[in-house]
Order: sequence, then C-alpha cells, then structure tokens
Amino acid sequence: MRPLAVRLPPELIHWLDAHRGGEARTTFLRAILRDHIRRQSRSKTKTHARPALRDTTRENVIAPQRQPPLL
Repeated sequence: MRPLAVRLPPELIHWLDAHRGGEARTTFLRAILRDHIRRQSRSKTKTHARPALRDTTRENVIAPQRQPPLL
C-alpha cells in the first residue's frame, strides 16, 4: 500500500499532540485508523450474518397483510 499524504487541520494536530502520550503522530494515527477499520469489518460481518433473520421477520410481518379480506 502506498503512503497517502494528508494535511490535517491545526485543531486536529493539537488534539493529537495532547492525546498521543509521547508516541509519534504517525504511529498514533495508524493505531486509530487500524482500530476504526477493525470495528468497521466487525460490524460488516455482523450485518451480513443478519439478513436471513431480517427476511424471516419481514415475511412474518407482511404475510398477514397479503391475505385476502374475509367476506
């Protein structure tokens, strides 16, 4: 993967300096991004595992509406 140059706003640089605990900025930013990517991948796997349950629920909710009215 090629490095990507990004210009950060001064407010973010000040926040990084206040919260990085002596670590290099790049190391701190990489850790933040790694955690974010990990959380996204976990939520995607949970989302992909749920559609079968959602479809079943939808069918149960929609099925009574599809029945013809009783006369």
